[in-house]
Amino acid sequence: MSFSLDKLTHKNQEFIHIATNQFIADGKTDAEIKGYIEEIYPILLENQTKGITARSLFGSPTSWAKSKTLSPEQVAMQTSQENDDPKLMILDQILLVFGFFALINGLMGLFSSTSQSHGFLTILLTSIVGGFAFYAMYHFFYRHERTQRPGLLRSLLLIVGVTAAWLAVFSLAYLIPTAINPVFPDFILVILGSVALVGRHFFRKHFNIKNAMRA
Repeated sequence: MSFSLDKLTHKNQEFIHIATNQFIADGKTDAEIKGYIEEIYPILLENQTKGITARSLFGSPTSWAKSKTLSPEQVAMQTSQENDDPKLMILDQILLVFGFFALINGLMGLFSSTSQSHGFLTILLTSIVGGFAFYAMYHFFYRHERTQRPGLLRSLLLIVGVTAAWLAVFSLAYLIPTAINPVFPDFILVILGSVALVGRHFFRKHFNIKNAMRA
Protein backbone atom coordinates (compact mmCIF):
# COMPACT_ATOMS: atom_id res chain seq x y z
CA MET A 1 0.00 0.00 0.00
CA SER A 2 1.27 3.48 -0.84
CA PHE A 3 0.31 6.59 1.05
CA SER A 4 0.77 10.33 0.80
CA LEU A 5 1.18 12.40 3.94
CA ASP A 6 0.00 15.44 1.97
CA LYS A 7 -3.54 14.04 2.21
CA LEU A 8 -3.42 14.21 6.00
CA THR A 9 -4.25 17.25 8.08
CA HIS A 10 -1.38 19.23 9.58
CA LYS A 11 -1.97 17.76 13.03
CA ASN A 12 -1.99 14.22 11.68
CA GLN A 13 1.18 14.89 9.69
CA GLU A 14 2.78 16.13 12.90
CA PHE A 15 1.69 12.95 14.67
CA ILE A 16 3.37 10.81 11.98
CA HIS A 17 6.52 12.95 12.10
CA ILE A 18 6.93 12.63 15.88
CA ALA A 19 6.10 8.92 15.82
CA THR A 20 8.63 8.34 13.03
CA ASN A 21 11.37 10.02 15.06
CA GLN A 22 10.52 7.74 17.98
CA PHE A 23 10.62 4.68 15.71
CA ILE A 24 14.07 5.71 14.50
CA ALA A 25 15.23 6.23 18.09
CA ASP A 26 13.95 2.73 18.91
CA GLY A 27 15.97 1.26 16.04
CA LYS A 28 13.10 0.38 13.71
CA THR A 29 13.90 -0.22 10.04
CA ASP A 30 12.39 1.84 7.21
CA ALA A 31 10.25 -1.13 6.21
CA GLU A 32 8.92 -1.53 9.74
CA ILE A 33 8.16 2.18 10.04
CA LYS A 34 6.34 2.17 6.70
CA GLY A 35 4.31 -0.84 7.82
CA TYR A 36 3.23 0.82 11.07
CA ILE A 37 2.14 3.97 9.23
CA GLU A 38 0.27 1.97 6.59
CA GLU A 39 -1.72 0.30 9.38
CA ILE A 40 -3.19 3.56 10.60
CA TYR A 41 -3.17 5.63 7.40
CA PRO A 42 -6.68 4.65 6.18
CA ILE A 43 -8.02 5.13 9.71
CA LEU A 44 -6.57 8.64 9.83
CA LEU A 45 -8.01 9.52 6.41
CA GLU A 46 -11.46 8.29 7.36
CA ASN A 47 -11.62 10.01 10.73
CA GLN A 48 -9.99 13.34 9.92
CA THR A 49 -13.04 14.24 7.82
CA LYS A 50 -15.01 13.96 11.07
CA GLY A 51 -12.58 16.21 12.91
CA ILE A 52 -11.02 13.32 14.84
CA THR A 53 -7.24 13.62 15.13
CA ALA A 54 -4.60 10.90 15.40
CA ARG A 55 -4.00 11.86 19.02
CA SER A 56 -7.66 11.27 19.81
CA LEU A 57 -7.47 7.83 18.22
CA PHE A 58 -4.06 6.60 19.35
CA GLY A 59 -2.92 8.88 22.16
CA SER A 60 0.40 10.72 22.00
CA PRO A 61 2.62 9.83 19.03
CA THR A 62 5.51 8.90 21.31
CA SER A 63 3.37 6.50 23.33
CA TRP A 64 1.88 4.95 20.19
CA ALA A 65 5.33 4.41 18.68
CA LYS A 66 6.68 2.92 21.90
CA SER A 67 3.73 0.54 22.03
CA LYS A 68 5.19 -1.16 18.95
CA THR A 69 8.36 -1.98 20.89
CA LEU A 70 7.40 -2.10 24.57
CA SER A 71 4.67 -3.94 26.41
CA PRO A 72 1.60 -1.92 27.48
CA GLU A 73 2.86 -2.04 31.06
CA GLN A 74 6.25 -0.63 30.07
CA VAL A 75 4.66 2.12 27.99
CA ALA A 76 2.43 3.08 30.91
CA MET A 77 5.41 3.26 33.25
CA GLN A 78 7.38 5.47 30.85
CA THR A 79 4.69 7.85 29.66
CA SER A 80 1.24 7.99 31.21
CA GLN A 81 2.50 8.14 34.79
CA GLU A 82 5.11 10.84 34.28
CA ASN A 83 4.87 13.34 37.12
CA ASP A 84 4.45 16.92 35.88
CA ASP A 85 4.08 18.52 39.32
CA PRO A 86 5.66 22.00 38.87
CA LYS A 87 7.40 21.91 42.26
CA LEU A 88 9.07 18.58 41.51
CA MET A 89 10.00 19.57 37.96
CA ILE A 90 11.56 22.83 39.14
CA LEU A 91 13.50 21.08 41.90
CA ASP A 92 14.68 18.52 39.37
CA GLN A 93 16.07 21.28 37.14
CA ILE A 94 17.66 23.08 40.10
CA LEU A 95 19.54 19.91 41.01
CA LEU A 96 20.63 19.52 37.38
CA VAL A 97 21.94 23.08 37.06
CA PHE A 98 23.56 23.04 40.50
CA GLY A 99 25.21 19.69 39.82
CA PHE A 100 26.74 20.75 36.51
CA PHE A 101 27.67 24.25 37.71
CA ALA A 102 29.37 23.04 40.90
CA LEU A 103 31.08 20.11 39.17
CA ILE A 104 32.44 22.22 36.30
CA ASN A 105 33.61 24.96 38.69
CA GLY A 106 35.37 22.43 40.87
CA LEU A 107 37.03 20.58 38.00
CA MET A 108 38.21 23.80 36.35
CA GLY A 109 39.71 24.90 39.65
CA LEU A 110 41.50 21.59 40.12
CA PHE A 111 43.01 21.47 36.64
CA SER A 112 43.57 25.17 35.93
CA SER A 113 45.70 27.48 38.05
CA THR A 114 44.07 30.57 36.53
CA SER A 115 40.46 29.51 37.10
CA GLN A 116 38.53 31.28 39.85
CA SER A 117 35.76 29.36 41.61
CA HIS A 118 32.47 31.08 42.33
CA GLY A 119 31.06 31.50 45.80
CA PHE A 120 28.59 28.92 47.05
CA LEU A 121 25.73 31.43 47.29
CA THR A 122 26.40 32.53 43.70
CA ILE A 123 26.18 28.94 42.50
CA LEU A 124 23.06 28.25 44.57
CA LEU A 125 21.14 31.36 43.46
CA THR A 126 22.12 30.84 39.82
CA SER A 127 20.94 27.23 40.03
CA ILE A 128 17.60 28.17 41.57
CA VAL A 129 16.91 30.77 38.89
CA GLY A 130 18.13 28.32 36.24
CA GLY A 131 15.66 25.72 37.49
CA PHE A 132 12.78 28.18 37.17
CA ALA A 133 14.08 29.27 33.75
CA PHE A 134 14.05 25.72 32.39
CA TYR A 135 10.58 25.13 33.78
CA ALA A 136 9.37 28.38 32.19
CA MET A 137 10.59 27.07 28.83
CA TYR A 138 8.61 23.88 29.41
CA HIS A 139 5.49 25.68 30.62
CA PHE A 140 5.30 28.18 27.77
CA PHE A 141 6.78 26.04 25.00
CA TYR A 142 7.57 22.34 25.34
CA ARG A 143 4.36 21.20 27.03
CA HIS A 144 2.28 22.31 24.06
CA GLU A 145 1.83 20.35 20.86
CA ARG A 146 4.02 21.68 18.07
CA THR A 147 1.03 23.14 16.26
CA GLN A 148 -0.02 25.04 19.40
CA ARG A 149 3.37 26.42 20.39
CA PRO A 150 4.16 30.15 20.18
CA GLY A 151 5.33 31.49 16.86
CA LEU A 152 8.99 31.99 15.99
CA LEU A 153 9.13 35.61 17.18
CA ARG A 154 7.47 34.89 20.51
CA SER A 155 9.67 31.84 20.99
CA LEU A 156 12.81 33.88 20.38
CA LEU A 157 11.63 36.59 22.75
CA LEU A 158 10.93 33.95 25.38
CA ILE A 159 14.38 32.40 25.02
CA VAL A 160 16.14 35.78 25.05
CA GLY A 161 14.10 37.02 28.01
CA VAL A 162 14.67 33.92 30.13
CA THR A 163 18.38 33.84 29.27
CA ALA A 164 18.81 37.55 30.01
CA ALA A 165 17.10 37.19 33.40
CA TRP A 166 19.29 34.22 34.23
CA LEU A 167 22.49 36.06 33.28
CA ALA A 168 21.39 39.14 35.21
CA VAL A 169 20.89 37.11 38.38
CA PHE A 170 24.27 35.43 37.88
CA SER A 171 25.99 38.80 37.42
CA LEU A 172 24.37 40.22 40.56
CA ALA A 173 25.04 37.06 42.57
CA TYR A 174 28.69 37.22 41.54
CA LEU A 175 28.95 40.56 43.38
CA ILE A 176 27.83 39.12 46.72
CA PRO A 177 30.65 39.69 49.24
CA THR A 178 32.63 36.65 50.32
CA ALA A 179 31.63 37.28 53.92
CA ILE A 180 28.26 35.71 53.12
CA ASN A 181 29.30 33.98 49.90
CA PRO A 182 32.08 31.56 50.89
CA VAL A 183 34.27 30.04 48.20
CA PHE A 184 34.56 26.32 48.89
CA PRO A 185 37.66 24.29 48.01
CA ASP A 186 37.50 22.88 44.51
CA PHE A 187 37.29 19.26 45.63
CA ILE A 188 34.29 20.15 47.82
CA LEU A 189 32.53 21.62 44.78
CA VAL A 190 33.27 18.45 42.81
CA ILE A 191 31.76 16.36 45.61
CA LEU A 192 28.70 18.63 45.94
CA GLY A 193 28.14 18.62 42.18
CA SER A 194 28.46 14.86 41.94
CA VAL A 195 26.11 14.31 44.89
CA ALA A 196 23.54 16.67 43.32
CA LEU A 197 23.62 14.85 39.97
CA VAL A 198 23.45 11.38 41.52
CA GLY A 199 20.72 12.54 43.89
CA ARG A 200 18.79 14.00 40.95
CA HIS A 201 18.95 10.64 39.16
CA PHE A 202 17.33 8.80 42.06
CA PHE A 203 14.94 11.70 42.73
CA ARG A 204 13.68 11.55 39.12
CA LYS A 205 13.44 7.78 39.22
CA HIS A 206 11.53 7.72 42.51
CA PHE A 207 8.92 10.31 41.49
CA ASN A 208 9.02 9.54 37.72
CA ILE A 209 9.40 13.25 37.00
CA LYS A 210 8.70 14.54 33.51
CA ASN A 211 11.65 15.99 31.62
CA ALA A 212 11.20 19.77 31.37
CA MET A 213 13.27 19.92 28.19
CA ARG A 214 11.33 17.33 26.24
CA ALA A 215 8.23 17.72 24.10
